[in-house]
Amino acid sequence: MTAFARRWKLADLSPMEQAAIERDEAARIASLWQKPLLAEREIAEACGLPYSTWCALKKRGGPQMFKLGRRLYAHTAEVKIWLNGLAKSGAEV
Repeated sequence: MTAFARRWKLADLSPMEQAAIERDEAARIASLWQKPLLAEREIAEACGLPYSTWCALKKRGGPQMFKLGRRLYAHTAEVKIWLNGLAKSGAEV
């Protein structure tokens, strides 16, 4: 489900239900950053980006990635270093 679809569906819920869903989503994102490796889609989710935006960023020079089977992975530490580099350079997404 896309972030837009989640927000749209959240509008139909009570404030308590909305808070519970947002809390669960925040916990999921926090748990992603605890993993030693992140798959491409997990990187996009952890950064709060649509997958298509992540792919565009990756083409401009993303973190170092490697392939396991069919999927691309990056070390979480490498992703954090890459994000810090983007923040320091003032790059726009």
